[in-house]
Amino acid sequence: MSMTTLPSLSTVSLLSIPPTISPTISPTIPTIPPTISPTTASVDMSGPVFLGIAGGSMAGKSYTTNLIVSQIMKQLKCSVTVISQEWFYKNISSPNCASTTNWESPDAIDFERIVRVLTEIKSKAYVWINKIGRRGLDKGKGLITSTPLIIFEGTYAFYDPRVAALMKYKMFIDCDMDVMLVRRMRCAVDSFDFSIDSALTHYCTFVRTAFEHWIKQQRNYADIIINSDSTTSYVVAYLFCSVYRTMSTSFQPPDDY
Repeated sequence: MSMTTLPSLSTVSLLSIPPTISPTISPTIPTIPPTISPTTASVDMSGPVFLGIAGGSMAGKSYTTNLIVSQIMKQLKCSVTVISQEWFYKNISSPNCASTTNWESPDAIDFERIVRVLTEIKSKAYVWINKIGRRGLDKGKGLITSTPLIIFEGTYAFYDPRVAALMKYKMFIDCDMDVMLVRRMRCAVDSFDFSIDSALTHYCTFVRTAFEHWIKQQRNYADIIINSDSTTSYVVAYLFCSVYRTMSTSFQPPDDY
C-alpha cells in the first residue's frame, strides 16, 4: 500500500510558561534527566501513528486526550487507543522501598517496559500488559489493541529519547503553576484524604520539583504547545483531526489484525 506523506506541524505556542517560585523544601534530585534529541528517528508509517501528550500533574492531559479521541471518533468514525503512563510504574514490592520512593520522579517509571510495549503494538494486533501503579500496586492485566492512532499520555510521555523516537507528534499541555497547584490540592484533599498541610508539603517537595527539573524540558521538543483551557484544547482537538484525516489512509494493520 502506498504511503501518504504527512504534513509537518509547526510548533504552536499559545502560552509561555509563567515564572515560578522555587519550592520551599529542596528534595534530593535522584538523577540527571537524559538528553532528548530534538531530531528524532523517522517513524515507520506502516503501523499505527503515535501521539505523545505530556505536561505537569493536573495540567489537563487527560482532558485534552479525551477531546481528541471524541473528535476523531465523531469526525472519522475511527477507533483510537489510549495508553496511560500510570500503568508503567516500576514494580517495587518492598514496603520500605515503596514508601521512600519518589513517585513523581522519572526514576519511578519503567521506561524499558513502555518502549517494549509501544514497539510490539506497532506490529501486533494486540498486546497484553500487567498494569503496575504507584507503590508497585498491581492493577491487573490490560489489553492494548492496535488502531490507526495510539495516544500515549502522561507526565513523561516523551521524556525518554527511545519513547520520543516512536512519537510522530508530540504535544505539551502548558498550564499555570498556580492552577495546577489548586487542582492537585483539591484532588489530594477530596479524593485521597490528605490534610491541606501534607498535600502542600508533598506538592512543594516532589510535584513542583519534578515539573521544574524533568517534565518542563519536554516542552522544548513538542510539535504542539497549548494551554490547558477548554477553548484552546477544543481547537487543537479539531486541528489534530484535520491533520489526522490526511494520514488515515496510510495505516496498514498488522497481519493478524
